[in-house]
Amino acid sequence: MTIDKSWITLGNRNSTAFKEGLLNFIEIAKNHVDSKGKTFSPCRRYVNSIRHDLNTVYAHIHSRGFLQSYQTWNYHGERYANADKVEALFDSRTHENDTRSLEMFDVIDDVMVEHNANEENTHEDESGLDPEFDALFKELKTELYPGCSWMSSLNFIAKLMHIKVINKWTDSSFDQLLEFLRDAFPKENHIPASHYQAKKNWVGISIYPCLH
Repeated sequence: MTIDKSWITLGNRNSTAFKEGLLNFIEIAKNHVDSKGKTFSPCRRYVNSIRHDLNTVYAHIHSRGFLQSYQTWNYHGERYANADKVEALFDSRTHENDTRSLEMFDVIDDVMVEHNANEENTHEDESGLDPEFDALFKELKTELYPGCSWMSSLNFIAKLMHIKVINKWTDSSFDQLLEFLRDAFPKENHIPASHYQAKKNWVGISIYPCLH
């Protein structure tokens, strides 16, 4: 069933169309709350980075507006158009480690939280997969450093990005951490030199906003 999302671009948040659309969104969100009755808030401030109760989510969206780049409501039950292809590819490349596969799906979601705060790249390559996902999979089995068989470079940096998101680190503080880790780890490590490089190499996005 197609979900009407035309209301999220309306400038008048007191209009009947916006309020009805927001109420329909809350009805959908009711089915995707955690054990405390909270769900991610796609308002322009929190951009799906923090969970709130439904009343608070409604108030945030009504007062601040809906994140317009949040076109696929994956945090509220909707699947990406190419989700089946992505899952099939992921399973074929990580069959030997199911636990890591599940962790990486969570990490990809976290990376996409920040991606949602910028304009989405809708171009697809010849394989039919978004370039962002394709880049992730290409790096999935690259060792963090020679001999490190328990963690890939992708897994390592993506988990650091997850920590950055939930703790709202600045880009500069993240750069300082990466610089320290590059010096501390074996010389042949695959840790990026900066936050910018990490996003460019692993996700295919050159610039994206830091969540404050």
